[in-house]
Amino acid sequence: MISPITTPNNCEEIRKLAVELMNETMTECRNAGHDNTPKILKLKEVFESFQSKKHWKEPCGYPSPLDFRQAIEIAASIAWYHGGFEVAEGQRDGTTVYAVYSKGYYHYCG
Repeated sequence: MISPITTPNNCEEIRKLAVELMNETMTECRNAGHDNTPKILKLKEVFESFQSKKHWKEPCGYPSPLDFRQAIEIAASIAWYHGGFEVAEGQRDGTTVYAVYSKGYYHYCG
C-alpha cells in the first residue's frame, strides 16, 4: 500500500522537468519539419502503453508506482496528448514513489 506523505515533495520538480521535455520535443519537431522525430515517437510509445482503451482522450494513469525519472517521462507523455497531468508523491516500503495520471483531454483542453 502506498501512503501519502505530507512533507515537501518533488512533484513541482517533476512538473517542471516534464514541461522541459515537452519543449525539447517541440523544438526537435519544429527543426525536423515533421512529427516522426525520436522524442515524439518515444512519447507516443509511452502514452499508448497505458492510455484508455476506450478512447485516447479519456482520463488515464500509469498503473503502477513510478520512480522520479519514470514519472517525468510519463508526465510528459500525458501532457503531450492531454495538455496536462497530475502527479502525487507517496511512500511504499520506505521508498518515495509517484503516481502520474490525467483527468482527460477535455479537462485540460476543453
